[in-house]
Amino acid sequence: MLMSKFFYFSKYLKLYLLFLSVGFVLYFKDKPILGYCVDSGFKEDVYDFFFQASTVIVDARETGSKEHASVRQ
Repeated sequence: MLMSKFFYFSKYLKLYLLFLSVGFVLYFKDKPILGYCVDSGFKEDVYDFFFQASTVIVDARETGSKEHASVRQ
């Protein structure tokens, strides 16, 4: 979705077994500047998508589970 001449975002929506990973990466002039991920268990390929950005916000739990990554992960 085009937001302006310089900003756009790529959304992420993927079902893993019984849980959904949701988020987006915001780009400025084709450079990923912000990754935002919520409600995801720890799956390396999921986080690779978000961590292409220079700044990342991740929803994590003190104690992880299949559905939610832990802070340590």
